[in-house]
Amino acid sequence: MALFALAVLLLAFTGSSSATWCVCKEGSDAILQKTLDYACGAGADCNPLHQNGPCFQPNTVRAHCNYAVNSYFQRKGQAQGSCDFAGTATVTASDPSTGGCSYPASARIRKCLMSLPLRDQWMEKEESVVHDIHWLRKSLYLSSLFGRIGPICCCDQPGRE
Repeated sequence: MALFALAVLLLAFTGSSSATWCVCKEGSDAILQKTLDYACGAGADCNPLHQNGPCFQPNTVRAHCNYAVNSYFQRKGQAQGSCDFAGTATVTASDPSTGGCSYPASARIRKCLMSLPLRDQWMEKEESVVHDIHWLRKSLYLSSLFGRIGPICCCDQPGRE
């Protein structure tokens, strides 16, 4: 089981090179504002875009649109078509994070790691598994703090991205 834990960790770290974000394409402010409004109304976490929020600056329609469509894309699990917005957005491998605003990039392998149970009936006698999960969580958390793999989120747990 320790080998499994090590494999998951290695995939999480190598997954950083395949991280993807969703950003708005070039367009008029009116079109980008419609995309922004749709993303925020359809499930994106737009709280960081509020005044005094960590992603309020730069205070441009394009910057806010980028954050909103990416939040929507990540919350939808990077599902096919969730970064289209009627042709106004596109997937990119370049991290659009700016200053104090970190854009989520949920690599699929670590997406649900934080929601793994610490105790389960198959783990009852495997204390090393519990230790490995704790170790993986701490390692991924520390890596996210230093920008190696982006923020860590939990599956199906709103507000934990």
